[in-house]
Amino acid sequence: MKIAGILSSAVLMLTIGSGVAWSEGSHGHDGMNMNMDNHAPTQKQMGIKATGKLNSIMMNKHKVNITHGPIPALNWPPMRMDFAVRQGVALAGLKPGQKVSFSLMKSGEYEYVVTKITPIK
Repeated sequence: MKIAGILSSAVLMLTIGSGVAWSEGSHGHDGMNMNMDNHAPTQKQMGIKATGKLNSIMMNKHKVNITHGPIPALNWPPMRMDFAVRQGVALAGLKPGQKVSFSLMKSGEYEYVVTKITPIK
């Protein structure tokens, strides 16, 4: 009898949790929330675009170090920073010293993750 009660509670919690996600507009879409007014992703969802110089690649940590120019969308001045890189973003073709274009998305209160990075030719 205890197991049935626990399972019922678990199902109820999952159902309530699903309803909350649905009501907040979190519909999946390949990991991106959509702006439900016009069905287009917002800038925050698409990523904040920036450019800079790739200083180093930390393959074992899946991180990069970039000296970037100002990023007005974040009110950031030019600086040198380490960034985590989202899993699935290829780093193999990049080399230190290259100028790169990259996109960032917020991943924590004060953390941003690189969601796209490409050399500038």
